[in-house]
Parts: sequence; structure tokens; C-alpha cells
Amino acid sequence: MGAASVAVWLLLRNHSVGPPLWHSGAVYASLPLGTEILRLPMSLFIPTPLLPVWGAAAQLVLVLGIGEMLIGRWVTIVVAAIGHVASTLIARVIIDSIHGNLFGLSPTLAHMLDTGPSAAATAAGAFLLLALGLKRCAVLLTVSLLVAAFFIPGIDGVEHMIALACGFLAAVLLPRFRHRSPATEELSASALQ
Repeated sequence: MGAASVAVWLLLRNHSVGPPLWHSGAVYASLPLGTEILRLPMSLFIPTPLLPVWGAAAQLVLVLGIGEMLIGRWVTIVVAAIGHVASTLIARVIIDSIHGNLFGLSPTLAHMLDTGPSAAATAAGAFLLLALGLKRCAVLLTVSLLVAAFFIPGIDGVEHMIALACGFLAAVLLPRFRHRSPATEELSASALQ
């Protein structure tokens, strides 16, 4: 996924391939719902303007790679996908609601690009921290995202908080993955021998 985000970034710079590629993955809350849903898979690889491409690729490689090793590939991918989709669609609902200003989301933010790969990495990271019992790190992640959302208001902060909640909720709902992973079981088995 990290390599794919770098490849997409390079292709976006090409004058013939870039515009159609951007059109296939750029997600805004102002789009019709059907179009937004169709673009969501590709938006996972479209870097946001606030994050350099190496940062987008690194977060995907690190968080999803560690999640794959410790929790398992499919659980990590499902949690990341749910966090990505839920954060984008819930932020859209908040922007469209009359209470959007409570969350700092005005209707003008409907034309801003979604968070891209950050929401997926946030959800997978939150799940991973709780599943491994790293509660202090989970609190640190939560506080840092709250501070960022407070000092840099916009759609990104809300989407990151929703993705964080999705990751934590998945960790609570899937308790069988707590402290159990192929790597953890391998370490336990080698310690017993």
C-alpha cells in the first residue's frame, strides 16, 4: 500500500494520467454520495496536501505492516478500511447537519479533500494499540489527535477522531485478537521450549 501511494503520487505529476487519476480518487463531501462511495477505495492512495508523500507512504507501511505482523493481515485491512470509509462518510453527515458548527465543520469544508490514507492508518493504529494492551500509547495518540484537531481546525481533525473511535471500537468488539498474534504466539512458544 505504501508503494501504491508513492506510485499514485508519481502518476499524479504526469500531465496525461494525473487529472483522470485525481478525478477517480479525490473525495469531497460536496460530491454526490454515490460518486463519493465509488471514489473511496482510490482515495486511500491520494495524498492530502498537508502531508508529504513520504509521510503518507510511511504511515501506511509502518502501521499496516506492524498490524499485519502482530494481529494479522485481514483484520488489519478490515479495520483500516472501516476507519477510512466511516470517517469520510460520518464527516460528510456532520457537515450536512445543522449541528456541524459544533464540531467546527462549516458547509464550506465540504469542498476540502478528505484525509486520504491518514484515517486508515489512525484506525489500524488505534486498534493495534488497544489489542496489544498499550493503553498509555493509546491515550497519547488520542491526546495528540485532539490537540491537532483543536489547533488546526478543519475536516482532518474530525475524520481522524472518527477513525480513532472506529479503531478503539473494533478492539473492544474483537477481544479475541487482544494479546494474540502469530508473532506473540511464536515468542510464547519459543519461551516455553
